[in-house]
Formats: sequence, C-alpha cells, structure tokens
Amino acid sequence: MGMATLTDDKTQISKEFKNLKIIFNTLKQKYFQHIDSFKEISMGMSGDYLIAIEQGSTIIRLGSVILVNEISDLFIRLISALLNKIIKDLIRFSSGAKLINQFLLTLFVES
Repeated sequence: MGMATLTDDKTQISKEFKNLKIIFNTLKQKYFQHIDSFKEISMGMSGDYLIAIEQGSTIIRLGSVILVNEISDLFIRLISALLNKIIKDLIRFSSGAKLINQFLLTLFVES
C-alpha cells in the first residue's frame, strides 16, 4: 500500500501517487509482465482517496471516514435515548411541566 505524505497540499499528494503508479507500472513491465494477479495498486486513504483514484489506484483504504460517521450516528442515538429516558423520568416523578422546562433550559441554554 502506498501512502502519501501527511499534508494538505493536494498537488504534493497527487505527485506522490503519480510516482507510485509509475513505479508500479515499471515493476509490472520488468518483472511481472506475464503474471495476471499483479494488477492491483493500493494507494489512498480516507483523507486523499479521491486523488489516489485519479492517479490510478485500484484499491483504497477507507477507515476513519467510515468510522467517524458510525461513531457520530451512534453518539447521536445514545444521547437521544438518554434524553428521552430523562424526560420520561421527569414527567413520571415531577410535579409537572415546570421541572421539565427548567431541565431543558439548563441543558440547552447554560451549556
């Protein structure tokens, strides 16, 4: 797997992937010309996979871009479930809407 320098410079990343593709093609032509399985080049990760694809990558690694979304969704569902339970408990054990309003104001205004 080829990885580019950790930088925000897209031109630099593109050049590095282009060079990796040249190296891959050279190896293929010189040493693996008759080996059909030597056809994949793995370049690019979550932050630069589009550039890697532009430069000829056939395999990319998408880890954090997927994981972050899964964690975010999980976190939102968890917070939603906790708030739902807290509000139900407040309704059940409180003397009415005044306590619920105080809780919500405290939660959203003071934070």
